[in-house]
Amino acid sequence: MNSKLDIDADDSRSYYVYLLMKEPVTEPFKLENVIYVGKGKHNRWMHHFEATVKKEASHQTLSGKEEALRDVMARHGGDKDVENFAYFVQWGLDETSAFRLEALLIKMLTKQPGVELQNAAAGHHQGEVFLPVGEARRYFGREDLVVERVAAGELGSFLPGSSRGEDVLCILVKGSSSDLGAIEREVALDIPPQVEGAVPVETVPEEDAYRRGWDPTEPWTLEEASERARRYWPISPENVQVLRAIADDGRLQLAMLVEDPQHRKSVVRYTWEVEPGGEWFEYWYLTDVEGYRKSGRYGVPLGHAFDESEDHWLGKSPVRDDGVQALAGLTGGIGYAVVE
Repeated sequence: MNSKLDIDADDSRSYYVYLLMKEPVTEPFKLENVIYVGKGKHNRWMHHFEATVKKEASHQTLSGKEEALRDVMARHGGDKDVENFAYFVQWGLDETSAFRLEALLIKMLTKQPGVELQNAAAGHHQGEVFLPVGEARRYFGREDLVVERVAAGELGSFLPGSSRGEDVLCILVKGSSSDLGAIEREVALDIPPQVEGAVPVETVPEEDAYRRGWDPTEPWTLEEASERARRYWPISPENVQVLRAIADDGRLQLAMLVEDPQHRKSVVRYTWEVEPGGEWFEYWYLTDVEGYRKSGRYGVPLGHAFDESEDHWLGKSPVRDDGVQALAGLTGGIGYAVVE
């Protein structure tokens, strides 16, 4: 049991992926007996049992995985036959392949009823498994798209009748993998707006509604994307008035970018027309002392969502002509570019 386990003489391909089980494997294989999915080499699989014995002996708090392994050993004669409760899935792997197989198994097993997996994390490369074909094409086959970035102070030149009064402008916003908690509904307030025609609102969390972060293996629905894309953008009141005028002229779009999990670049995943004549929400929050206070953030009214037959930006990574990402260096996750 203490001898070194060498799977392959070539150390770069000596990794394996393994399962720790509640019971020895029988036919048919019972998924509900899987405790843990791991990746390693040499005797990595056995370290879990050894660590459990040491921690229990020193009266340390056991993790969920270690409690499960303690129960296995208690039911099956201590640590003498632990080899019967560890199984290789595949061996002779390089480390990256082992990481990916580990992540795939974790993702599959966590979706199975009756399986109580004790892995604390989803595994490395989890964003590269169970990836829909359309997402793989958009991300791993993504291309740079050179765009003209527009500074916030230059938006006025796009007003009707101005020097760029016929060009189409796009608001670029950044989606993230972070969960934002409960979905919130807007409640109109009887407060003079900072921007004429905007609707002052506060937000109230909805019951049992949740805004999850971006997951390339389970992309947002259009409704989820709209919930993230239309809200809370830091825009000055003066620029809101300019953008509304451009939108009412039918020349304003909004594109939401998310990070490509392989190239670490932001890719356009969703685009919308900004609705002409739509309601721009002006977000306020309630203070204990002074009542409502404006937050300086606005909601953009989204209209028609474009598909790839209508918008060549989808699936592309917007960059400046020097190769720098279009949103690089911009605070608030928002910027502007010209639609060619």
